Amino acid sequence: EYVEIKMEVQHPDSDEVRSESTGDLLQYAMGREPGLVLSFLRYSLIRHLLYFGF
Repeated sequence: EYVEIKMEVQHPDSDEVRSESTGDLLQYAMGREPGLVLSFLRYSLIRHLLYFGF
């Protein structure tokens, strides 16, 4: 089951904090720091496997 996570993001071009969906955040981050995102996803997957044993 897919659960969409909402995150608060501070945009550099504005003072307001907007709530972004995970997909938009990933696309934005992939464009800026793809290596960082991939390592984070790999870490999340490993942690998920360790906790849930799937």
